[in-house]
Amino acid sequence: MRWLILIGLIFLVSCSACDDACVVQKAIADNDVASCAHLSDIDLKTWCYTDIAASTGDSEICSLILDEIPSEFCVSGVAVEREDVLLCEGLIDGPPKDKCLFELAQITKESSMCEGIGPFQYGDDCAYDIASDEKDPEACMFVRNETRQIKCYFFRAAENDDHTICSMISDAWWNEWCVTNVAIKLMDEDLCSDLENSSTRSICRSAIAAEQKKLE
Repeated sequence: MRWLILIGLIFLVSCSACDDACVVQKAIADNDVASCAHLSDIDLKTWCYTDIAASTGDSEICSLILDEIPSEFCVSGVAVEREDVLLCEGLIDGPPKDKCLFELAQITKESSMCEGIGPFQYGDDCAYDIASDEKDPEACMFVRNETRQIKCYFFRAAENDDHTICSMISDAWWNEWCVTNVAIKLMDEDLCSDLENSSTRSICRSAIAAEQKKLE
């Protein structure tokens, strides 16, 4: 008999725990903001408001979330769904705005948005990803880490078979190797001749000669 009572209690607790979650799911499915207000659990209430705000594109719903950071994340989600840059830029500086700008930049492929992202690494990831996905050397200018920016231009030059992209690399050594890499890929000895460093010039010509020999 005791075990039946115990099972009954467990069942009641489980049902009670499920009730709020079920309310949230139904509220989200029906876009029923009023139902969210009756939830006592703050996290569930935030989830409820945030999902409905995103699905309806109504950022005003986010103002019902009293905690500032969750409210800002809510607005961030709406901005991404609406692809609304102004709404995103209106957020206070911090993680919600950074997340908003990052996601919008990836969707729209507007690398200039990456510049507004606070942490350098996060902003650099944003610009570098767009440059790689779109083979776009212009996106590399928004990569702020010098070493990573060089790498960005280096690979874009090779992908686009365009040695002029190498001119964006300020480091002389990497600039020459960038041109060399393109020259070897295109088997263009004239590009080797334009190299200032005699050693690099020699390596460039030898590499092209070796590639040509493979084709014989």
